[in-house]
Amino acid sequence: MKGFPTSADIYLELDGRKIAVVQSYRAKAAKSSKNVEAFGESEPVATIEGQKSYTVELTRLYATDTAISDGIDFYGLTDFSLVICKPDRKVIYSGCEWSGIQEDGELNATVAEKVTLTAARRIDTTLPAPEALEVKSLLRAIEELRPLTAGALLGLWQAHREAYDDPLERTLRCNAAILQASCHADGEAVYRDEAEVLDDLTPREMERMLTLLAEGRQPERENPAFDSERFEALRGA
Repeated sequence: MKGFPTSADIYLELDGRKIAVVQSYRAKAAKSSKNVEAFGESEPVATIEGQKSYTVELTRLYATDTAISDGIDFYGLTDFSLVICKPDRKVIYSGCEWSGIQEDGELNATVAEKVTLTAARRIDTTLPAPEALEVKSLLRAIEELRPLTAGALLGLWQAHREAYDDPLERTLRCNAAILQASCHADGEAVYRDEAEVLDDLTPREMERMLTLLAEGRQPERENPAFDSERFEALRGA
């Protein structure tokens, strides 16, 4: 199942230049720690925070025209950045090095199916208000699906069964209410009410999100700016 858009653009950057466009990503952060022990104590008296590490798996990448003309390929990349443009901020993974590249069939050095990278730092920057509003107009960021309890689902179904006689309207509105309660970003609800869900999502998109919710899966961070036709053209080059 295809992921759901949560970013306005995802790309690789080198020396301030956009060198590759990424379709989607999955990120994992880890942090080491060290216990501080004291003589005569049976348990540690404190814990010292250690270094953080970031691993990101990128799915489907293609090089930009600038990168191709400069002779840049994925295998030669070092000390680059991954930039993720969200509705109200940018997340930048800097000091990146690739640890794995997966090719498929006739792929070349300007196209890759999967790239795994490690990053030295993660920087979260808030966008200026005008730029944030412009990005928000492109999409809503749905970063987390929170499953409802059986009791909450039953309550929503009973309320909509009593309120609406038409089966189609009842089903659509109940599904919208479920998504309104389940879709979150940055710890807050994405939609204020079920009407916003109905205005924002098509029935097919609602079905996709409900399937992810039922399967206990989270939406992938996918890039709506990704050009699938360019990816296929470069793959066949």
